[in-house]
Amino acid sequence: MDCNHIIITKKMVKIDYFGLTFSAKMEVCEACKAYLWNTDSKEKLNLWLSEQKKTNRDRFVVQASLSNTAKECLDEVSKDYPGIQTSALIRAMTFIFLHFMEKPETAEMFEMVTGSEIYESFAKQEKHIVKIQFSSSGMMDLHSWSKILQIKIPKIVEEAVYRITSFHVESDPKLKAFWETQISPQISLVLKSVA
Repeated sequence: MDCNHIIITKKMVKIDYFGLTFSAKMEVCEACKAYLWNTDSKEKLNLWLSEQKKTNRDRFVVQASLSNTAKECLDEVSKDYPGIQTSALIRAMTFIFLHFMEKPETAEMFEMVTGSEIYESFAKQEKHIVKIQFSSSGMMDLHSWSKILQIKIPKIVEEAVYRITSFHVESDPKLKAFWETQISPQISLVLKSVA
């Protein structure tokens, strides 16, 4: 529904983010019930998120289930980035995966890799829980993607690891080239920014 947000009122709203409730007075469209974010409401949300990160750190931890093969592949990928912790690598993979999935031409490449033997082997093994701490803005991104894709946050992280590590060990020339020219440089860039 397209709405021009003509009738606007200020209301106290409550919005759930990963099991926590953000409350603030903000503008709401009476017709479509959309929350109309402005600089003030965004600032309040950012302050609230910072407080939540201090007092509810566990809410910013994602527990993903990864197979032995995936963990071995992660170890192999991490050799290209000495000194980087596995959790940092998983965070980088997650956001790079989401970045590439936004674009139809690269999303197609990520769909192609799901037919590989390597990718399929991830689902057939015993899984182990891996905990990954995300920043408040990173968690907000995951929360948004989770709603858009209608997939739970841990599943997004698992898919990111499975698909990106599949590219790393893939023998198909087109998929291997995509790893070397697109994914690997992006991982390097993200990891340099957090190192």
